[in-house]
Amino acid sequence: APSAGMCGLRLHLYSLGNTKQVGFGGIVIEGTVNGTTKDVKQYTLNVSLQSDEAGKLTVKPGSSVFTEGDEVTVSVAENFGYHFAAWTNAAGETVSTDNPYTFNITADTELKAMFTKKNVYPLHLTLTEGARANLVSIEPAGYIDGGIRYYEEGDEVRLTAANNKVLTFVGWEDNATNPERTIRMDAAKNITANFS
Repeated sequence: APSAGMCGLRLHLYSLGNTKQVGFGGIVIEGTVNGTTKDVKQYTLNVSLQSDEAGKLTVKPGSSVFTEGDEVTVSVAENFGYHFAAWTNAAGETVSTDNPYTFNITADTELKAMFTKKNVYPLHLTLTEGARANLVSIEPAGYIDGGIRYYEEGDEVRLTAANNKVLTFVGWEDNATNPERTIRMDAAKNITANFS
């Protein structure tokens, strides 16, 4: 039934984490309003990546149109070989180096996530005499694609060879016999662990 006089709408939210946001839509209030209306400014947000391969964007709350003063958080998850550098505006000026970046929108806004790209190199490991891959541990594991381990330029990779009841580690392709070895990834590497 219609209400004469003041009316209100009360909502209760339970167990909503402090990083969560809730939006409501489709609420219609009918009646006569006395007073003057006030225009609410709305602004658009356009967020993009410097390169589509660089990462994945997230905008919270998930919209491209916001009311003036709304708090907006943009973030990017980096893909392998890319490192977030900054958010830039339409003029190419750095707005922030924070990731995530939170701001209150006060104008139509264009942000682009900028990245630095590192060279990546494969590490090929061969074990002789039919030795299985578990006889050489590799730390860190790297980024594995198509069964090949990739590392960023400058990464240091530690290889540790072990023996089992059948096979004994006898050395590396460079004639070193220490079972522990550190490789600096400055190019594609072809490593051989020799067993007998």
